[in-house]
Amino acid sequence: MTRALPNTTTDRSADFVDDDAADARRAPRLVLDVGTAAALGVVAALVSWWRLPEAARSTLWAEDGPIFLSQRLDLGPWESLVTPYAGYQHLGARLATDLAVLVGDLGDVAHVIAAVCCGVAGLVTALVFVLSRQYVVSSAARVAIAAVTVLAPIAPIEVSGNLANLHWYLLWLLFWAVLHVPRTWWGGGLQAGVVLVCALTEVQSVLLVPLVLVTVRHRRSWPVSGALLVGVAVQLWTSWAFPRPASTYPAPDLTDLVLSFLAQPVMSTFVASSGTASDLLVETSWGIAVLVLAGIVLCAGWAAVAGRRRRLWLVLGLVVYAPLLWAAGIVANASGLTEYGLNGPGWLATSGYLRYALVPSMLLLTAVALAADAFLARRRAVTTVAGAVLLAAFAGAVLWHPQLDHVLRSDYGPWQSNYDQVVDQCRSGDVVLDDGKALVPIAPTGWFVAADCSTLDERG
Repeated sequence: MTRALPNTTTDRSADFVDDDAADARRAPRLVLDVGTAAALGVVAALVSWWRLPEAARSTLWAEDGPIFLSQRLDLGPWESLVTPYAGYQHLGARLATDLAVLVGDLGDVAHVIAAVCCGVAGLVTALVFVLSRQYVVSSAARVAIAAVTVLAPIAPIEVSGNLANLHWYLLWLLFWAVLHVPRTWWGGGLQAGVVLVCALTEVQSVLLVPLVLVTVRHRRSWPVSGALLVGVAVQLWTSWAFPRPASTYPAPDLTDLVLSFLAQPVMSTFVASSGTASDLLVETSWGIAVLVLAGIVLCAGWAAVAGRRRRLWLVLGLVVYAPLLWAAGIVANASGLTEYGLNGPGWLATSGYLRYALVPSMLLLTAVALAADAFLARRRAVTTVAGAVLLAAFAGAVLWHPQLDHVLRSDYGPWQSNYDQVVDQCRSGDVVLDDGKALVPIAPTGWFVAADCSTLDERG
């Protein structure tokens, strides 16, 4: 009796066929996908680099200095790799630091770190392209979803090009990696390794644990699920053994959670400037954000009903985790920057976009691309036009402000000049030491790289 193949004319993402014949039929397409993913990854890394102003590329930012670089120079590659910070592990950032230290001189380490981080963003882009194939039929929609990694409007403001925020890219990758069912045991092993690195980098990986229920009936997914659980267990133990200092600021209330979600993740899907977004919110009394969110919800609904059950789980993941990850970020890092209930929509111009909005905005944008894919998969003239229109709207949103002239790191001096100045002071004996170490100032004000004068001089 001939086994019926799944109907791919509507949505190839639904059923996973594990027989060898199906694997053989998929092999040529898989080779093409890998080649496309590799090319896409290279282009994405270059785009990520291009979107950063030179002032940002030449500046070390926040934890990049005193935590990742200083601890790597002081503790060495192995001990620093497992050293917790702020209550959790940062394996991805530690590995990226190791690579930057190995391939570059300290005098140019800011550029090297920016390049490494942009390279990681390119790698994440390529992997998302590959991992999305089980859910997305159209190659154009897959490229769009993967490209969100580097084209999300607010990515250059604080997240891209630095170690301190590398974990956001890995959280985005983890979402796709947990939902993907490996086709081979070897592939499952590689995917499990990716998941483990991501989970050991981002403590919010604990929130993604329910997603393993989507793929648990597939045995080849068990190593992937196991890797996630191991990573989460390590993060939870780290949080218990090395607790993060509690915020003294009260957690945002429900009003602030809702209004800040509209102002930040929703508006940042298509406006890169917080000032422009603030003006739009004030002029429309929140109406523009509500309208955009309604459109995204409609796209998610269409993507869910037009596909099969597997697509439904992905859509549910998008609509649940976009607000959930936003809420988790601002509750764990409570501050007055999200007090929209008190200050109104114009507060966005003062607070600026926050890094916690990046991944939620990516998930919202993905819903639009999935709706376009649902139209394109039907392969009729009218649905093809509808899908193309949605993809054009998607492209317009992410490409409205492709390069920003000013980001958070733009207002600070370059690392190279500060480094050269401190090295000269070390050589002349005029350096002021703190606990026996020279301090090289970085951005923002009050942050430093601490290292022995001999280390700074030798590695320059």
